[in-house]
Amino acid sequence: GNASAERVWKDLELMRALELKGELPLRVHAYMPLASWEQLAQTAACEVAGSKQLTRTAACEVAGSEQLTQTAAFEVAGSEQLTQTAACEVAGREQLTQTAACELAQYVKWEGWGLPRLTWGGVKAFMDGSLGSRTALFHDPYADDPGTAGIRVEEATWMRENIRQADAAGLQVAIHAIGDLAVDELVSHFNFTLQANGPADRRFRIEHAQHLSGPLAVQRIRKVDAMVSAQPMHLAGDRYMASKRLGEDRAYAFRSFQEAGVKLALGSDWTVAPLDVLDSITAAQHRMDPRGDANVGGPWIPEERISAEEALQGFTKVQRAYAQ
Repeated sequence: GNASAERVWKDLELMRALELKGELPLRVHAYMPLASWEQLAQTAACEVAGSKQLTRTAACEVAGSEQLTQTAAFEVAGSEQLTQTAACEVAGREQLTQTAACELAQYVKWEGWGLPRLTWGGVKAFMDGSLGSRTALFHDPYADDPGTAGIRVEEATWMRENIRQADAAGLQVAIHAIGDLAVDELVSHFNFTLQANGPADRRFRIEHAQHLSGPLAVQRIRKVDAMVSAQPMHLAGDRYMASKRLGEDRAYAFRSFQEAGVKLALGSDWTVAPLDVLDSITAAQHRMDPRGDANVGGPWIPEERISAEEALQGFTKVQRAYAQ
């Protein structure tokens, strides 16, 4: 909701302040809520030359003014004043206002794409939930709970249109999708955006892509040139839960992604999973829990193993840096 989105933006402002003081303790690449784009469209913030939609290339040109504040508007392409609901600080600003706090395209226009240890410019949303809560969205019902096949977090039309608009503004789109139906629907949304917006230097991300409907799903992901951001440590915890809830499954298809040419960016999903990179590389290489727990039966879906070198590339500039 709006409160959650505002909290995320406040977090970004806090990290930005720390980075400007040289006190940010680690590198951060921030993804803001996709709903930010919806708020931008609804409030028609910063109308430019009669337009009702702000884009990255037509964003709030200042005509003879150095600063925009909450209470004092400035000239924008011949206009004398912005409305109070669209007022944001531009030059020398210290924070976004609540009423314009969810407008990433403006933020990028005013602030650029980031600082040495803090970058932004992407938006994120959720197609579905998780396997553990039976909210990951599948084509078929859960084997251990036939009354549900998971949930769709956002209505399909809303998701498709917001992805298209965010992409049109030059923002990177990263969407959480775990279940096979969630992944299939997301790929369809990406394809819609490709057709609507045309060629561009875009880098679609599917967050997790844990379960696939079949081999053709990998090819469809490759066709829309989406990358997969996956977390090897999750497979250690999911292997027995997945067999109970899904039966036969095509999960964590790392080798299939590699062979199809899908860029595989690996991570930890910390704080949900342990941060240790070496453990994650071991999990990807051996398809077992590197801590030695729950490994009865040997590797899980061993044909999807990747080499230690491939896993290392997934964690470093070859794949991970490209994903950002």
